[in-house]
Amino acid sequence: MVARYLLLLISLPVLGQSMCPEQLPDFRGIDSSGTVIVTAHNTQRLILATDSRRTKKNGYEDGVCKILVLDRKTVFVGSAWVSHKKGKVVFWQAYADAVGAFDNSKRYGSTTRLENAAIVWGQQSVKAVNRALVSDPVDSRAKLDHNVFYNGLFMGFTDGVAEMYVVQITYDPATQKANKHLVTYNIGPKLVFGAGGWTETVLEVLAGKTEFAISEAARFQMDIHTHNYTEQDGPPHWAIRLAELSELYGPHKDQVGGPIDALEITRHGINWIQCESSCQCSDGPQKIPEADSR
Repeated sequence: MVARYLLLLISLPVLGQSMCPEQLPDFRGIDSSGTVIVTAHNTQRLILATDSRRTKKNGYEDGVCKILVLDRKTVFVGSAWVSHKKGKVVFWQAYADAVGAFDNSKRYGSTTRLENAAIVWGQQSVKAVNRALVSDPVDSRAKLDHNVFYNGLFMGFTDGVAEMYVVQITYDPATQKANKHLVTYNIGPKLVFGAGGWTETVLEVLAGKTEFAISEAARFQMDIHTHNYTEQDGPPHWAIRLAELSELYGPHKDQVGGPIDALEITRHGINWIQCESSCQCSDGPQKIPEADSR
């Protein structure tokens, strides 16, 4: 799904708030296909927007939902080579594993169910990738770029508390085996935006230093008044706009495209802002992307 994974968090540049970098983890991973993920979080709300383009052998497919609903307050997004299959053999499938990890997770001591799901998912992913490296070493390593296989983003509310975790599945050339790395994000009262995938355009606009960034921020300020966005309405639509800008102007726009899917999670549940038919837009059955999607 994603060409580069970077979760760099920056404060919201609209609705009167300032722009200043947050001292939070810089999380990277590179692959050969593309996506863009825009997130925002504070203690009251979690916001997520993604494109819907999947790279295929002979081009690409738009309209693929990259957001998987785990329950009414929790979602998962995979990025990079989220699956690998040969013929009828599926070596790994990040989305199906996320469902299993979440369904089978429980609270352990100070670890919440969601955090435990991220940990379990990472453990299962490492086992699956290591099996693939033995059974299909050449094609499995072909999924690597900068020693990263894929990533998983878990976000949601547990007992009224906002949580966000990223797990990265990497490759250790010394041992020739997969590893996992868990990043836990500290969520405070300030609304903080982040970007994943091809992030160049999003981060340029959030930084607000170039002529393009300044003009786009000003244009969105006009949209706020044109559409009568409230302080609650603005951030989700800003996330959507940032994803759209990546499709329109990003250096890798051939790999980022399709309708933008976006939602907001609060302690009351999930509210879809934009939802295409391929997504789980209601409380219906989970829709797991097919194996071998990027």
